[in-house]
Amino acid sequence: MKNFNPSMIIQLAVVLAVLYVIYLFMRGFKNIATTIGGTLGTSATEQQIASETEYKDVEFLDPVKGFKVLADKGYGGTKVNQYFSKINFNSSDADNISKNIYDAKKLINDDENQVYMAFNRIPTKIAVSLVSHRFKRVYGKDLQQYLLSFLNASEFSTVLNIIKKKPLM
Repeated sequence: MKNFNPSMIIQLAVVLAVLYVIYLFMRGFKNIATTIGGTLGTSATEQQIASETEYKDVEFLDPVKGFKVLADKGYGGTKVNQYFSKINFNSSDADNISKNIYDAKKLINDDENQVYMAFNRIPTKIAVSLVSHRFKRVYGKDLQQYLLSFLNASEFSTVLNIIKKKPLM
């Protein structure tokens, strides 16, 4: 152990700590920019595309909206499970898709295609709401806010377009 240099370990730890602080700063800066009306790396055109998407499609990212629609369509209470059995989609499917979405957010290079593939596996708009519900329950986060934390306006618009193409039920 002649060559053991404790100061080298301390230097490495300091470098890692500085890199982590820079990462946190950049992540926070991206969130601040989004909050005050813009998104990093997106043009005004991309932001406009995202704002023009129908609000009705965005509503299904809400963990409750789909269940309200089901109740309006006569699937209230215990009949909710009948609906999900009918479309062959259950909480386990929603949990798997939620995990794919959650894991798409990386430390450095987010995987937007993983998000798109996950949303393409959801059969209906109502099922999107179930995924959102399960996402909130498992990860304690609002799905829409989570997506907005790492997708730019164009990427989020792509997600909304995937939802838009789905049948309601």
